[in-house]
Amino acid sequence: YWPVIKGNRPLQMLSLSASMDKLATSLLRQPVVVVMLFGILLGDYALSGTMGLITIIPTLLITFFGVAIARKTGLKKAYVTSAWIGLLSLVSLVAFFLIIDNPTTISLTNIGFTTILFIVLYAAAVGFASLPTTLVVPMIADVSDYETAKSGRYVPGMMGTIFSFVDQLVSSLAPTIVGAVVAMIGFTSAFPEVGDPLTQPLLMATLALAFGLPALGLVISVVAMKFYKLDAKKMEEIQ
Repeated sequence: YWPVIKGNRPLQMLSLSASMDKLATSLLRQPVVVVMLFGILLGDYALSGTMGLITIIPTLLITFFGVAIARKTGLKKAYVTSAWIGLLSLVSLVAFFLIIDNPTTISLTNIGFTTILFIVLYAAAVGFASLPTTLVVPMIADVSDYETAKSGRYVPGMMGTIFSFVDQLVSSLAPTIVGAVVAMIGFTSAFPEVGDPLTQPLLMATLALAFGLPALGLVISVVAMKFYKLDAKKMEEIQ
């Protein structure tokens, strides 16, 4: 493993980028974060299930859009573009909640501009932030082809194992991060629950876990992709 990992820069950069994307989407979907966002900040935990249904169609459309872009411009460009849009959507959500006076006005029973804007931003964040984790699968094949062209080693199984390990590692890291953040604001013996009062520390922790840390993960992902050289032109040379 070590000679392959050490000599394959695209593998290193894609592993780092993919792990940050995975961490971003894992934090968004953590049950405790969902409770903090919908059950405490918005005051309507049932809205989380409805939003899950609402975002299904946009997420599918975004996936089809991303695949179409990848077929025309290459996997790297589609990957970076989707990460950028997801990043901007997450940052916009942080700004959105810091600007509005009363988040509990977001409701599907009384739909206004605030509710529509939240749905659009949230759907974009969920859809585009999760798209790189879909595109990374064929990119693993590109990294494997690069290794074969460079060293003569044919190691697709090894590549799959490396990314599977990274995926499992990051998935287990997300609950640890959530636990550490809520412990810092006083929830040392139990997680926040629906009905808990919204305090300033709880507000900041919710925004950090739901949007801030995922956005930071996507920033690292985009930076890592700057050093990932397997664009469409490079893959033609490798072929």
